Amino acid sequence: MSNVRKTIHGVRALVKIFSALTDIDNVIHNDKFGFNLKKDLPVFQEELEKLTYETSKQLVKSSEDTLALLIKNFDNFSESVYIKNSYITSVNLFLAKLESAKGDLEKMQNTNTHWVNALIQKIESFSSKKYLNQFLAWEDIDGNTYHSLVKELDSITKALIKI
Repeated sequence: MSNVRKTIHGVRALVKIFSALTDIDNVIHNDKFGFNLKKDLPVFQEELEKLTYETSKQLVKSSEDTLALLIKNFDNFSESVYIKNSYITSVNLFLAKLESAKGDLEKMQNTNTHWVNALIQKIESFSSKKYLNQFLAWEDIDGNTYHSLVKELDSITKALIKI
């Protein structure tokens, strides 16, 4: 894979992760926030921020306006998603964005970049928690599911951030 393709996948993953961090904040500040998620999510959020900090600094330095625009456009999609209530919506959005980001990171995995492998491991470790299954088992009246949400997120970033 060329360096340009790796960079594009890295930017796509980071945009999704930055947007997921906003959703995590929404979950943490929701009245329904509790149980296992209350124990695990703040720790996961902190680890995610640490793993993306250095790379995001470089990305912001190269083009802060472009990055802000990408995140804004990506976040506009989030506003069009609603699943049962605001809490369930935020949980699904951050999990779907992380799953979608993981797909981009996996395409970069052979780069031997520590932060890529570490992010994949953190996302997989968090996402595999059994109690999260309750949030992922839904289908809306239009037939949309968690998996179709992940696919839509992939499509959006492919349209916004092209190779």
